[in-house]
Amino acid sequence: MNNNNNNNNNNNNNNIGNENIPKKIDDNLTQNESAMEKVSDFTNSLIFIDTNVFLDFYRIRNSDVSIKLLDEILKRKDSVIITTQIEMEFKKNRQIVFGQTYTELTKTRNFSLSLPHILTVEEEVKDFNETKKKLNEYQSKLEDKFASILTNPLEHDQVYKKLEEIFAHKSEFNLNRDNIANTVIAEVARKRFDLGYPPRKDSDNSIGDAINWEWIIQCAKTSGKSVIIVTRDSDYGYIFKQEPHLNDWLAQEFRDRVNSENSIFLTNKLTKAFEIVNIEVTKEMVEEEQKIISNNDEWQHQSVRDRESSWQTNERLGGGIYGSQSNLFKTWESLGTVQRPNTTQLFSPSWKTMMEASQPPTYLSMLNNINSWNDQSKKWPFNSKI
Repeated sequence: MNNNNNNNNNNNNNNIGNENIPKKIDDNLTQNESAMEKVSDFTNSLIFIDTNVFLDFYRIRNSDVSIKLLDEILKRKDSVIITTQIEMEFKKNRQIVFGQTYTELTKTRNFSLSLPHILTVEEEVKDFNETKKKLNEYQSKLEDKFASILTNPLEHDQVYKKLEEIFAHKSEFNLNRDNIANTVIAEVARKRFDLGYPPRKDSDNSIGDAINWEWIIQCAKTSGKSVIIVTRDSDYGYIFKQEPHLNDWLAQEFRDRVNSENSIFLTNKLTKAFEIVNIEVTKEMVEEEQKIISNNDEWQHQSVRDRESSWQTNERLGGGIYGSQSNLFKTWESLGTVQRPNTTQLFSPSWKTMMEASQPPTYLSMLNNINSWNDQSKKWPFNSKI
């Protein structure tokens, strides 16, 4: 009986979002290379573009290239798979990514050069000082432009305006807040997240990637089309020599849940996706995108260092979600706790008993704050709309 129960549980886990999974088909399509053997299947495919790709438009130094790439996306907006999750992540991080540009700008602000007195009468020095003055004037204008883009993107940010048009487009492949599929997609995404299914990072505390994947599956099934995923992180597979390879489980799941005529291809290059669907790509586009991909590791490492520094600073100040009282940290240490409790642990009976017994005011204050936030979060996005 136990074996039968285990088998039933395994079957239930495999049937996420699909009670009638078809038999496995075409086992040779587990890798990108094999999928590309059916490249003709991709000419009319759907394209899913991850948030990190949209944010990279602010890192492309050639603005003409950014606009041209966005214009091509707009021309095919009826074939773009989009979710409110993608829109939220973009708008959540836009200012941060754009702020990196400002940081680069301020590095040359008010620079100075100490010169020997004997050179002060030279014509070259006069020219230098005049150039320096003009440069500072240009920088001031750029800072004003930066402020306007930061505070009023709908009027001054070309990237934001074009993406807003994509996010607002009413297509059958847009999982916006008005889409009746929201509730079902969210429920299935929560289940796969709880079971640890990809796409997700070990440190993830959000079901966002699961929502996107479930919607990709749904769009492929209803449209009968293949899918190209464009992303620049490791959520959907393994990156080897700057080339992504679709996660084995995701490849199998796509085969099992979508019909045999559909294929899936993973790439980190928007220009590659364009080439596959017969969109003309210039050499300039390819080169600019490659610069971004080559520099992504550096940005990611910097991001990790920034987060670590931020956490260390926060801990020294006694801040964060766990309250401003450092006594709470001491309480965890006195209880022999090696790791800080996560949100699930905070609501568990055992943690509640220990914490109330040791530090009632601090714990209850913290718990009330989290409960208040949790009550609000139940109203949106997972109750009815995402």
